[in-house]
Amino acid sequence: GFFVLYFIAIGPLLHILKPLTIGANIVHERFLTFALAIVCIGLGYFAEAGKDLLKNIKLNPVKIVIIPWILFGALTSNLNSTFWRSDIVLWNWASHLNPRSVDAQNNLAAAYLEKEQGQLALEAAQAALNLSPNDPVILANYATALKKLERNEEALKIYMAIEETDGDNAGLANNIGTVFM
Repeated sequence: GFFVLYFIAIGPLLHILKPLTIGANIVHERFLTFALAIVCIGLGYFAEAGKDLLKNIKLNPVKIVIIPWILFGALTSNLNSTFWRSDIVLWNWASHLNPRSVDAQNNLAAAYLEKEQGQLALEAAQAALNLSPNDPVILANYATALKKLERNEEALKIYMAIEETDGDNAGLANNIGTVFM
């Protein structure tokens, strides 16, 4: 019963099936608390209930808990580590998991900008703008993608519009300056 309850609790965190999302958030640390609480309760239960059983079997209770824990952790890390190869892979994965996530779309645009992939950055920034049309950070990424594609007049209009609402942004002032260069 304990292991079934544990796997039910930890299952949504593994991203094997469609991941659990709440409020466009794909980060799951808060869901891990329940699974860890079950493990802690189980450790206490096994420590008490398994004393007589373990005397007869001659197994170390630490090994019974730690070895599966390490193997399960290694499996989980292996399943998820492929998504952390690069920022583009990570944010592309995140935006496919939850296409309504503004952060995933905008961070994908920023990752493309970092790799000088202007057209892909423009598409990702446009997807983020569709979700949050007045966000100055997303607008700045969109304008920067336009600048990378040498569409300087369009970029400058967006930068100037952002400056009206976010005039104290030094990065924005730098970007406006580079459009004029």
